[in-house]
Amino acid sequence: MTDKQSDAPEQAPVEDVPWWATLGPIGGGMLVLLGLGLGAFVLLRDADGSDDWAHLYGAAKVVAFGCVAGGGALLARRRGRNGGE
Repeated sequence: MTDKQSDAPEQAPVEDVPWWATLGPIGGGMLVLLGLGLGAFVLLRDADGSDDWAHLYGAAKVVAFGCVAGGGALLARRRGRNGGE
């Protein structure tokens, strides 16, 4: 009698990580640059509507999200290098 579970190769546990957890510092920096570019585009285009503030708010959210994702990745890298101290 053979045990089928012992014959199967072990699989790595599947973790439920958010999509932004894999961005890393480069992805965070790209989001910051994208948000700054979007903000510059909104400020420099010739539009007389009052809806520009809503677009600037969206650009600011992209910049903030990039800062959090990139900073979190850099802190995790530093924490891993220092041995968790």
